[in-house]
Amino acid sequence: LMECGLFACSPVAPTLAVDLCVLEFMRRLFVWLTPNTTAWCEALESFLDAQGYQLKSKDNLQRRFSNAYHWYTVLTIHAEDHITGLVHSPQVSEQQGARLQPSDYLCACCPLCFGGGGPQRANADQEE
Repeated sequence: LMECGLFACSPVAPTLAVDLCVLEFMRRLFVWLTPNTTAWCEALESFLDAQGYQLKSKDNLQRRFSNAYHWYTVLTIHAEDHITGLVHSPQVSEQQGARLQPSDYLCACCPLCFGGGGPQRANADQEE
């Protein structure tokens, strides 16, 4: 489902898949508003009903959407923490305890700033 841009409401036999863009929109919306997936699901059901679509059960949408939203939020927090760890964990000399070069993540993001031509980076490349 992730390859198709969808996030499942459960890891096994999901009954609802939510578009990743919708989940990201909700995550950003809830930064500015009080998180209320119940109201959002009610509005969605009302909108779909006006378009001629009927959902079989209301409570299941709210529960399943909330579950998908919760785990999407957990996943994005862990991803941000992981990237922050990569950015702020420089390679350190065990003997000297000093920074030898920027992290591989920073070098990959901007070789000009963090990996190109500096004396520390050139020395590290020669050692490899």
